[in-house]
Amino acid sequence: MSVLLQTADKSGRNKPYTIELDQKERPEVKFEQAQTVFTVDSTVQDLIEQNLMRKKIKDAFRVSDEGLTLDEVVIEGYQMSPQRKLAWDRFGKPRDVINGKEIQAKEELWSSGLFSVLTYHYPDKIKIVEQGGNLYARVIGAPSLE
Repeated sequence: MSVLLQTADKSGRNKPYTIELDQKERPEVKFEQAQTVFTVDSTVQDLIEQNLMRKKIKDAFRVSDEGLTLDEVVIEGYQMSPQRKLAWDRFGKPRDVINGKEIQAKEELWSSGLFSVLTYHYPDKIKIVEQGGNLYARVIGAPSLE
């Protein structure tokens, strides 16, 4: 730390001063590791048993990594966000939908953002174009927005 100290008496003449700083004293560090085992009281024991029971119930309903086979599932509709509704009204029902989570899952360490993921994994669906110094994603085969 640098400190500049200018001193003068009432007449404006420099006055010498001596400054002494106290030395820093480091506190003594004591650490004692004691291994102790406590007996669990009945309240904690009940809580542990309840948590184990919840885990068993939750695990019983967990689907394995191999998947689950369902009979035919018919989706009759879904709730649209206002943005989806505007796009639907303007352009019609989408032919393909690329989910944001799907894009995130396909991102590689070498990816440089959204457009690189789209260019690499969806070259048959998305084309990245430069227009006026900006990059835009265009759906291949879609009508022009202009």
